[in-house]
Amino acid sequence: MNQFLASELKRVAKQTISSNEEEYLSLSAEAACQIAGQFNQSLKDVEIEALKNQVIPERYQRNLGTIGVQGQIKIKLAGSDQAMLLRFMRYHCQKASFEALNCHFHRQKWQCKN
Repeated sequence: MNQFLASELKRVAKQTISSNEEEYLSLSAEAACQIAGQFNQSLKDVEIEALKNQVIPERYQRNLGTIGVQGQIKIKLAGSDQAMLLRFMRYHCQKASFEALNCHFHRQKWQCKN
């Protein structure tokens, strides 16, 4: 994917320590949402790119011990873009509607509002 996207993911990632004392780069849900809008990408694509660059979206940290980064990428590639994005928006964004979802998939910008 885009080298600028990978650079931005690493720039906003936070150094974190897991429960088993291992350091890793973490990507918050809010940052993933903002980057998706900034780079006109789906949230799924942003999270996959993050995983490929060893930046772990916060919500996947628990899975690393069992399925690892490559396993998480496979799960993301198999998932439904729209269903996953709508769940994310409902959980993290005030503006969680099918209109916003449809705008996103037509490559129009949307933003999370905290």
